Amino acid sequence: MDLPWQVLSWSSDATEPVVTLVSGTVFFLIAFYGLAPKIFASRLETRGSRPEAAQATAVLVSRIGRGVLLGVCCLLTASALGSQPSDIGVGAVAPLETLAMVVVGFLVLLPLLMLSAKKPAVQAMYPEIRARVQPKLLIRQSWVAWAVYLWGYELLFRGFLLFELVAHWGVWPGLTVSTVLYVMAHLDKLADETAGSLFAGFLFGAMALLSGGIWAPWLLHTLIATVTESLAARANPTIQYGA
Repeated sequence: MDLPWQVLSWSSDATEPVVTLVSGTVFFLIAFYGLAPKIFASRLETRGSRPEAAQATAVLVSRIGRGVLLGVCCLLTASALGSQPSDIGVGAVAPLETLAMVVVGFLVLLPLLMLSAKKPAVQAMYPEIRARVQPKLLIRQSWVAWAVYLWGYELLFRGFLLFELVAHWGVWPGLTVSTVLYVMAHLDKLADETAGSLFAGFLFGAMALLSGGIWAPWLLHTLIATVTESLAARANPTIQYGA
């Protein structure tokens, strides 16, 4: 019979998955709370920026800051654990297969995105930039910021977490745990979006594992974000989109 303290005895086999899960959680918490748009908006308003302009700039800065933070931290931690960038999905992949996955996934999801954009609750959340007049330059900046943010985001969930956990626990345990964490990251979103993240988590994870990299889920996720934003903005009568 094990003594009480022996139940918690440490095994060297636990080091990498524990470090992966704990560090990934810490990175997400710092990005989510420490780089929240409201923090930047408050500082910009204090310095004299108009609230609408401050909010738009804050969203862009927050997205880029979060993407860079998550990406760099995941790469550095993976390196400390002895993994190469390619081991966590940042490597060369078959371009045609990757593109095919993205196109098929997007075409399947597009009708759902179009229906969702008509809902008042979705229009109240997207686009995240709430400026009443959104010129083409601001729209392009938003798309670039989405791409940077979702690169770091996908590197965390479908790269660092997924590939590291699969390497230690196997495909389905690793895929399930990374998806559950991904769903939990959506608990502050709309109920439909949170529920949909369960399907998306398994879909994006499968795409990453099948292609051997994060590029397919990153491209598809970026398309989903930018298209949802554009459709919701165009359907919102209070926003002049692309003016």
